[in-house]
Amino acid sequence: MRNEKAKEDYQKAIDYLKSLGIDFEYRIVPENPAWGKDSWEKFNFLLIFKKGKETFTSYFSQSHKKPFSFGKMTIADHKKAVERLEVENKYPDIFGALNCFVSDSDCLEYDFEEWCDNLGFDSDSRKAEKTYQACIKQTKEFKKLFDIDEVAQYLEDNELN
Repeated sequence: MRNEKAKEDYQKAIDYLKSLGIDFEYRIVPENPAWGKDSWEKFNFLLIFKKGKETFTSYFSQSHKKPFSFGKMTIADHKKAVERLEVENKYPDIFGALNCFVSDSDCLEYDFEEWCDNLGFDSDSRKAEKTYQACIKQTKEFKKLFDIDEVAQYLEDNELN
């Protein structure tokens, strides 16, 4: 049943992207570089959005809790889950990813200090600064294909945020 809902949501997202003239594909990947060693406990996708000659790619991770409930996982458990994911045609939560991209785009409205204050990061942290810079880079790439306000409005209107 969950897989059917995921498939329906996936198709709705594909239809939305097509209405924007955006093609989409994804790959299941073993880890998300942004999460590092912790990403093997999640389903990791490489999302690829294309419009004309422009391409936006991003890693996106989903919790195992949606389709499966394993608790604390071993690497062997994760490999089994990924195999099951591939067999069951698990779909990435595209609307969830779009929500993340829209939310992360706030970084363009604040300098580093303000951004840290708003999100509870330590402004003396190099890791926080690296995260801030990654958000800026990702948002600039995202904006090449998407109008952030338009996506945010669509997500809100359809109660997908």
